[in-house]
Amino acid sequence: MMFHNVVIYFTSGTGNSYRAAVWAGQRAEAAGAGVRVVGIEQAQPEAEKLSGSGSLLGIVMPTHGFIAPWHMIKFAARLPRGQGAQAFCIATRAGLKLGPVFTPGISGSGTFLIALLLALKGYSVRGILSLDMPSNWTSLHPALSPTSVGAIIARAEPRVAQFLTRILSGRRSWFTISNLYELLWAVLLFPVSLGYLSVGRVGLAKLFFANFQCNGCGICQDSCSLQAVRLRGRKKPWPFWSYHCASCMRCMSYCPQQAIEASWTWAALLFWLGSASTTTYLLARGSEFVPGLAQLGDSWLKWILYAVYCDAAYPLTYYLFYALVRIPLLNKFFSYTTPTRLYRRYREPQTKLKELAKK
Repeated sequence: MMFHNVVIYFTSGTGNSYRAAVWAGQRAEAAGAGVRVVGIEQAQPEAEKLSGSGSLLGIVMPTHGFIAPWHMIKFAARLPRGQGAQAFCIATRAGLKLGPVFTPGISGSGTFLIALLLALKGYSVRGILSLDMPSNWTSLHPALSPTSVGAIIARAEPRVAQFLTRILSGRRSWFTISNLYELLWAVLLFPVSLGYLSVGRVGLAKLFFANFQCNGCGICQDSCSLQAVRLRGRKKPWPFWSYHCASCMRCMSYCPQQAIEASWTWAALLFWLGSASTTTYLLARGSEFVPGLAQLGDSWLKWILYAVYCDAAYPLTYYLFYALVRIPLLNKFFSYTTPTRLYRRYREPQTKLKELAKK
């Protein structure tokens, strides 16, 4: 099968998915296709005019909460009708290297969900790939050593080349050991993924703050693809993370002052706010005004109320956190009670910030 028009849309925080998209584009170009690799923030799908079996659409993305990022889900859902065009999806996942052992990440339902959305849009989905790239979740752990990063990336590029070669030749790539592995995790972790999309992503976004190494340069604000970081204040502008943050780690990884951290201390408070004991108490108090509220048990209505409560409580309490970290002594307290200040930052070695932050 000959593809004459290949468009690859990507979203990427620290460069892993961008690099995978570039590899995919290079393989398609080598096969003689016209290729465009475009970040979804700059994408204009209506103008791409992908139609017919000679057109190929690629979606490349990271994994968030064992599922596709919320902004990529919305992007895929808004794509125009496929009109017979072909498609594929690649999700990067958090690969690790422990001594000589490479451990796979988990993309869970991410590729399956995007493939389903594309199929509903009229695309013929040729295959999906979960790709191990170096884990970049600096809120939780330090970046891997340069040696481990290089080793994981060296294994990843041939996998993308092999996958694209198969797709470009007209074959499909569904029944692989990796996809069966992901299908198992997709089923087991689907409740976790729903919890992440409805509550977790909001809470994780509200852990970020700038320590007093911040000089107000504004790189975090200017490079945020989701426009989720805003500098506030006149005398000394200070970063504020909004509801739209996807915890992609770009701001933390590319900050030249290494001033951006994720507070484990504040995370403990948010965990308490969302804990069973707190919500049970609130339901009991709420039943004084709405009879029967405390007897909801494990009904779906209780979980909807829980999500609404957390999605309101986390952003509202962040205003308090933001005010506290503007106080030098408290800023030092939050900085010294979280290990992220000591963590090595990760960014894909070949990727420059300007390649990710194109407007």
